[in-house]
Amino acid sequence: MVWLENLKGRVRFKEPLSKYTSFKIGGAASVLFEPKDTEDLINCLRQAKKNKIPYLVIGNGTNLLISDKGFKGIVIKLTSPFFKRISLKNNILTVGAGVGVPQLIKYLTKTKSSGYEFLTGIPGSIGGAAVMNAGVTVDNKRWEMSDIIDKVGVLNKRGQILNLSKRKLKFGYRKSNLKKYIILEVRLKLNRDDKKSIRSRIEYFLSCRNMRQDISKPSAGCIFKNPSVYLSAGALIDRCGLKGRRFGGAMISHKHANFILNFNRATANDVVKLIQLAKRKVRNNFGIGLTEEIKIVF
Repeated sequence: MVWLENLKGRVRFKEPLSKYTSFKIGGAASVLFEPKDTEDLINCLRQAKKNKIPYLVIGNGTNLLISDKGFKGIVIKLTSPFFKRISLKNNILTVGAGVGVPQLIKYLTKTKSSGYEFLTGIPGSIGGAAVMNAGVTVDNKRWEMSDIIDKVGVLNKRGQILNLSKRKLKFGYRKSNLKKYIILEVRLKLNRDDKKSIRSRIEYFLSCRNMRQDISKPSAGCIFKNPSVYLSAGALIDRCGLKGRRFGGAMISHKHANFILNFNRATANDVVKLIQLAKRKVRNNFGIGLTEEIKIVF
């Protein structure tokens, strides 16, 4: 791939993808590319299409399970300073797709901006959070990215930059119509409030997450979507008696049955076997089909 020499960003060959996922699982990518800017990204995509090379765009890898065989193609990460820019004007925040949610929360807490507190504890990038319509359900109330998104800057498959207003966006539970694009930046509409109230809400959402989630070992967070606001995937899996069930180095968490942990050098296949087991047991016992929340790349 001689054309890679013309790219301005960082290029690495046979890079282990386990380094870039919260699961700490995944074989090597043929090429890992971090574009310098949008022009560099477009150039890479154009050349990949011309040479019929598959590509995969990933964020912080917190919602991702990658095959032990890796990815035969180009994995693109938007981690350069260009994709990590943040600006705030008149309560409108423009944030690059590569900005991590924890980084964003630290920034906004200092600016007396409010409306984002529910994102506390979500480890992914803002681009990934927009695509997945990330959020949280507490006390039967749901907060989601769609509540605060005003506009999204994207790159389509033709290499065109588009700015999608709220009316052109479609959101559902853990999904959106942004999946077919590469997210470049997200514009959020926020409110103003005093720092004491903001910190209080941040602590509230953080305590709710810490009580329920298992962060003792590497994982990808919740594996399955909840069948409804009132029906928890974790509770269904728990009622099947699957907490603590293991395959190889992967285990269904004792604390939260919707978490699969990499407790001892788990492979992607170990995790998949537990996913299949949970789906089969829940369907057999309750007649309910579980749908994966994580993205599986095999």
